[in-house]
Amino acid sequence: HPAAGTRGGSVLMEALQSRADAQAVRMHAGVAAERLVVEGDGRVVGMQVKVGDIRTNIRARRGVVLACGGFIGNRPMLEQYAPRLLDCSVPPGSAGDLGAGINMGISVGAAALRMHEAYAVPPIHLPENVIPAILVDASGQRFVSEESYPGVVGHDIVYCQGGRAWLITDQRSAFQPAQSHFQAVARANAIGDLADQLQFPRGSLQQTVAYYNRSAQNKVDPLYHKSERYLRPLQGPPYVAWDISVKTASFPAYTFGGLHTRPTGEVVNSFGEEIPGLFAAGRNTAGLPTAPDIASGLSLGDCTFFGRLAGISAAKG
Repeated sequence: HPAAGTRGGSVLMEALQSRADAQAVRMHAGVAAERLVVEGDGRVVGMQVKVGDIRTNIRARRGVVLACGGFIGNRPMLEQYAPRLLDCSVPPGSAGDLGAGINMGISVGAAALRMHEAYAVPPIHLPENVIPAILVDASGQRFVSEESYPGVVGHDIVYCQGGRAWLITDQRSAFQPAQSHFQAVARANAIGDLADQLQFPRGSLQQTVAYYNRSAQNKVDPLYHKSERYLRPLQGPPYVAWDISVKTASFPAYTFGGLHTRPTGEVVNSFGEEIPGLFAAGRNTAGLPTAPDIASGLSLGDCTFFGRLAGISAAKG
């Protein structure tokens, strides 16, 4: 049984299922969509599907709505469009996020937008005692405010830091209790010794910590403007480096890119023209979410609000 407050997805699906039942909507399981069927004038009039080993064509009376998710589970598509996501360890979407709908749309001339963008989430939803710690790159330099929205931090690590980053904690900012999303890779009683273990450029981490400590003593962060409440010098061993790099930590990601659509769901080609009979919603589209800092919850709006508009448009034919 899910914990209290975590049943949003199932509650939503129960409401949708109930509404579909009331409308006598026919659903077919085990049907794999493969191709769109297009008439000579470019209008999408149906879909080729596969049931077991049998292929058949289904005619659409008014229109086809693509709602097949993103493509985080399709490695060839990631290699082509978003190679920086290849090493992200945990696709948080469903196993069906293989880009089928996006590829079907592209195959009939649809434009695709922001295919390189993603929501990449480092495994550090920091408790308050850890936020005074610092995040550093492979040069031992800070690159972001540690209290930033996780999507901002993840975007910086994946797209700007080559997928590599470390969290440096002191005695007061250490993780309690221990966790398993990422590992401690160095521990020392002096920052210089910690830097040597991490093979950072000589003196870089020491300078970073010294500058941060002087600023934090005065409750300012001239570089990244961390809130005063989380500013204090890092002092008091042991100092620990936690590896939150993409390849080694639990680092979920899902794609933002998708088909270009009107707000009402019509799919648009590269000339800015609507493709007759074709509509899309959800992560099949380049909808509301954009990197690096607009993400959480908005995919739900792309699915529900804009999904409803796409359905209404398709029903009108």
